[in-house]
Amino acid sequence: YYDLPHHLKTCLLYLSMYSEDYTIEREELIWRWIAEGFIAEVRGQTADQVAENYFNELVNLSLIQPIDIQYDGRAYACRVHDMVLDLIVSLSAEENFVSIVEGQSYNGGGHKIRRISVQSKHVGDEVMQEIMDKWSQVRSISFYGCKELGIPHLQKLHSLRVLVSNYYSPLGNEHIKYIGSMFQLKFLRIN
Repeated sequence: YYDLPHHLKTCLLYLSMYSEDYTIEREELIWRWIAEGFIAEVRGQTADQVAENYFNELVNLSLIQPIDIQYDGRAYACRVHDMVLDLIVSLSAEENFVSIVEGQSYNGGGHKIRRISVQSKHVGDEVMQEIMDKWSQVRSISFYGCKELGIPHLQKLHSLRVLVSNYYSPLGNEHIKYIGSMFQLKFLRIN
């Protein structure tokens, strides 16, 4: 990890947003990296071509495992090995890169939260209140497996660039109406 170039470190740390054993679609990951602003401009290449190169570098370094290799040799998706994910989550918490919410706790120790990954079916009100006190600068929120979740003050997330809601959507009509006023939002996925 410490020998990786800065751009790959950032992209690798971003993988801590995903829950364990999650199949990460290559194209979605690439567009999320672009939306977050992790992809540097390279003359003669589009942002998605540069991001694809970053993805391939992580595969070649065996930091991510390709899944479903297509006819053109590109992976449809990838997974992160459990041990590598544990390392990434640890480094991510250390650098206050991603705050992971699991049940009644979260690993966010910093004063500000930039990225939140909710990986639990139920999140306690006390945890959500503690998070909301620190989330004025949140850039990315991902929900995995949430059944019930109130997201008060979603309209106050002016820096939000990525919003992903998988499985049971915690986003009701009262939240959807604010999406149009999120001018920084570049990637939206609601299942």
